[in-house]
Amino acid sequence: MRNATTEHADNRASEHHRPISGAGDQRVPNIPAPIVPTRMPRTQFPRGATDCHAHLFGPQERYPLLPQTHFVPHECLLEDYVRTLTAIGCQRAVLIQPSVYGNRNDLIEDALALAPEGVSLRGVAVVDPDIGEHELERLHRLGFRGIRINLAAGTSGLQLSDARVLANRIRSFGWHLQFYADFQQQPELADELEQLDATLIIDHFGRTPAAEGTNAPGFQKLLRLLRRDNVYAKLSAPYFISQQHPDYQDVAPLAAAMLDVAPDRLVWGTDWPHASARAQMPDDGDLADVLARWIPDADARARILTSTPARLYGFDDP
Repeated sequence: MRNATTEHADNRASEHHRPISGAGDQRVPNIPAPIVPTRMPRTQFPRGATDCHAHLFGPQERYPLLPQTHFVPHECLLEDYVRTLTAIGCQRAVLIQPSVYGNRNDLIEDALALAPEGVSLRGVAVVDPDIGEHELERLHRLGFRGIRINLAAGTSGLQLSDARVLANRIRSFGWHLQFYADFQQQPELADELEQLDATLIIDHFGRTPAAEGTNAPGFQKLLRLLRRDNVYAKLSAPYFISQQHPDYQDVAPLAAAMLDVAPDRLVWGTDWPHASARAQMPDDGDLADVLARWIPDADARARILTSTPARLYGFDDP
């Protein structure tokens, strides 16, 4: 079936969409699809609320996966995601390049160009470590505002050694470096990230297990990082750190501790379509209500959902 993303992509330069070697065969999804339709949450989000972490997965014939990936996703298209955004009460979103596409950001590029009226989108890319200024300028014009460095998943990509060079290249654009890292398994990463002269964002609670509490060494490393003015973190994807699906009650103390340390440097994300949730596939309406339980103060929650994302990603005032 044709869709808006495919129609737009047909108008782009054919060489930009040339499939990578070995990507011709259709691969069968091996993870669950997201729950649809999303239920309406009990929590009402403020105007300008932002989902700061979501992914899209397009038709494989148009957006080929890397030959080796740690999962094969279902098609999860822009129009599907916009319905979820509308249901939970967000008008803004940040699309994060998934590891299964490597540094081919075509799908997000197309989505940024096709954002429907009433929805504002930004992107976070994965790039070649040798990316030049002209390509960064092009991505910036399209709506990209950061680079993701994935140190915790099973697909190869940018490494920590690339971060210092990239930090210098993105500084004039006001971009950030986003890290998906496991502070439980690699607590030394926090020490190395402290040395970077750039705005940093840490995904998914730094993968520190909620069951170990706020005194766990990995979580203390995350808090130490968050005490630095250049470091932000995402309250997102609790299924990475908790088995208490769907309420994730044991995550609440972690969120409270992070809020205490960095009240103006936290953002929230659904991680739609939850490629890593597996048996804990959440309803995004539940995730919206979970945020309200983690952060019961409405003013603090509004900062997390509106003003902090606006500053980070360059959204206009709602």
